[in-house]
Amino acid sequence: MAANKWQVEHLRLTTFVHQPFDAGAQPQQLFRSYTDRDADSVTHNREAMSHVEQGKYGGGVLLITQAPGRIDAIHSVGAEAPAWLGSFAECAPQFFEDSSKFCAGLPANYEPFRVALGVVLAWPVKSKAEGYSMVSRKLNLKLPDQASDLLFQINLPTTVEGIVLNRLRKFSVSHSQRATIEVSLLTGSHKVLEYNGEARYATRLELDFSSTAEIRDKVSRENIVATLKLLSDSVTETEKDEYGYQ
Repeated sequence: MAANKWQVEHLRLTTFVHQPFDAGAQPQQLFRSYTDRDADSVTHNREAMSHVEQGKYGGGVLLITQAPGRIDAIHSVGAEAPAWLGSFAECAPQFFEDSSKFCAGLPANYEPFRVALGVVLAWPVKSKAEGYSMVSRKLNLKLPDQASDLLFQINLPTTVEGIVLNRLRKFSVSHSQRATIEVSLLTGSHKVLEYNGEARYATRLELDFSSTAEIRDKVSRENIVATLKLLSDSVTETEKDEYGYQ
């Protein structure tokens, strides 16, 4: 694999907890547990039963969302930044380290029982055809010339130190381009007026590695942190492999 060719779109930690979510009360603020600073914005939505904190983090932004039974921490570039955070080696290790501290330092009334790490990687290509060709080589598949809407997903679970880890991989090819659109306030419909700038294509590899969902009893913080370390090591080894198939 070419050095630093896989670029990170976003990183995600999901912590599943037994802590009941009270939509009528403000949950504890968790942003500082990640970054040692307060969030720039906090939104609490009773109807949607969600509590969102957002602020600057690691050259991008960090979004922490609390909902019934789960906490999601997502590190991305933000709306006004370049498309990618950088190479995996540049941004993933710090996020994994901070994620471990976050899980270990959750308030006492949060009882975690399962964790998941998500990474979306992008390999820039010049066209959709080049992206399809890359995926077919990586998966050793023969794709017809007229193929479209490519999406390949597989789970390759493994057991490490007695812990079952799900290792979900999803290959696709993305196409993005800025556009000026016109939206009807009456119907909500829209149409594209013009495209701005060049189209961007990338082969995408989405990794979603998690501990098994079968264990729902209370798990110690030490076990959660140890499981997270196994997950981060597994994700790192997979990213190093040219085919994303470790």
